Amino acid sequence: MLDEGLDQLLQVTVFIAVVWACGRLFRVVYAQLVGEIIAGIICSVHVMPWFQFTDGAVLLGEVGLILLVMEGGLSIQPSLLKATGPVAVAIAVSGTILPVLFGWGFQRALGSDRLEAIAAGAALSSTSIGMASKVLQDSGKINTRLGNLVTVAAIVDDILSLVILAVLQRLQASSAASPTGSPALTPSAAPSTLLPASGNQSSSAMMPSAIAATTTVSTTTVSSIEEGQNAWDILQPVVVSIAFIVASGVLVKLTPRVERQVPWRSWFPRPSGLVFLLLALCAGLVVATSVSGTTFLLGAFVAGMAFSQVDGTLEQWIAFAPLTEWLTSVFFASIGLRVPVAALFDARLFGLGVAYTLVAVLGKLVTGGFMRHLRRGLIVGWAMVGRGELGFLMASDARDSGLIQDDTFAIAAWALLLCTFMSPILMRVSLKQLGEQDPFVRQFGHSTSTPLPEPHTDSTSIGVSDAKHQAVHVLETSHSAITSTITVV
Repeated sequence: MLDEGLDQLLQVTVFIAVVWACGRLFRVVYAQLVGEIIAGIICSVHVMPWFQFTDGAVLLGEVGLILLVMEGGLSIQPSLLKATGPVAVAIAVSGTILPVLFGWGFQRALGSDRLEAIAAGAALSSTSIGMASKVLQDSGKINTRLGNLVTVAAIVDDILSLVILAVLQRLQASSAASPTGSPALTPSAAPSTLLPASGNQSSSAMMPSAIAATTTVSTTTVSSIEEGQNAWDILQPVVVSIAFIVASGVLVKLTPRVERQVPWRSWFPRPSGLVFLLLALCAGLVVATSVSGTTFLLGAFVAGMAFSQVDGTLEQWIAFAPLTEWLTSVFFASIGLRVPVAALFDARLFGLGVAYTLVAVLGKLVTGGFMRHLRRGLIVGWAMVGRGELGFLMASDARDSGLIQDDTFAIAAWALLLCTFMSPILMRVSLKQLGEQDPFVRQFGHSTSTPLPEPHTDSTSIGVSDAKHQAVHVLETSHSAITSTITVV
């Protein structure tokens, strides 16, 4: 029998080894984060019952996600948000509503009741900002118009998903309070519940239409819920998010002015001081947004955006790339830790899960139509297809509260898992097909003009030989030819 401390050390060692090995293995097919998710599944209690490091891994993963989203905000060009913001909001709103509608129709066709169909469809509504940001970062596209657009859209999508989660919790409370156990909804109320939108996280210039849509839809949803429930529980994520978005516009202008007044000293030099102030602001805003009732990721994004116009901040932050890359690897592994493996292995449910995956993909992929450019649209669409921890959380909460049955939960879990696997691979393929010369993916003339290093690349691997570059080029060419077929299909 191992000592408790030694046993925990062994668990951590095994976890790190599995994550590293799976990431390296899948890196061959440009899907490192997919390998890391599989590593999390392998290390989950469903596969390794003795593994008890789940809570610690999830906590570290959340830290990695916060830093990844903060870097996304740091790479934002506020001057371009007026152009990209409205499109990003349109993508986010449609990418939230359509999966819920499609999922609702699919589940109703299977015989689910209205509330169960809504809950199952809602599980498809979220987008993984961490996944999209990671692919953009690894491809050196985070500091581009594409990076601006996808980051804003994913943040707004995350806020909308919180609104949907609030609605589901209200519906669950209504169902529990009803003497018959059925939800207090009329037939006309159900479709309204499908549209709890919206919120935005870009510039204040693009907010009015989004606020109007948010207020209208959310008010309609509230009116359909049983009398006596608190409308603030539903509106809170939207109202609080709007407040922080407005604050972000102030911080973008104020932060550079304040930084210029800081009396930097030899014992507190500017380079390390910028990183310290950035992290301090990030920690404060993460706590503030979480306590206020919206997503803590909005706080991380606003903190990064506040320093986006402070010269030299992004270069200093890139120096911490090895640490942040490892923490984001832990985050993707933590997604795998939460996958309900035991509920997945049923041939009938797997088949329905694959069909539900098509519904989930369609609901997000069509949002690329707002780009009015096929290849750009495919990049944005596949970026939105990726689901993450929020989708699994919504599905798990719905099952635990009795909103959906075990079979419905397994079908939704398969769809979330397959979307999570497909998105980064096909997004990267679409990026390669677009090419480096398209202005949509050109680096800004901003704090940094060079792409971030490839994931998990140490300093010695940056100066690789010409022979290695040629070999990689051959592999990329072969891979592009194969995956182009996948994209067409």
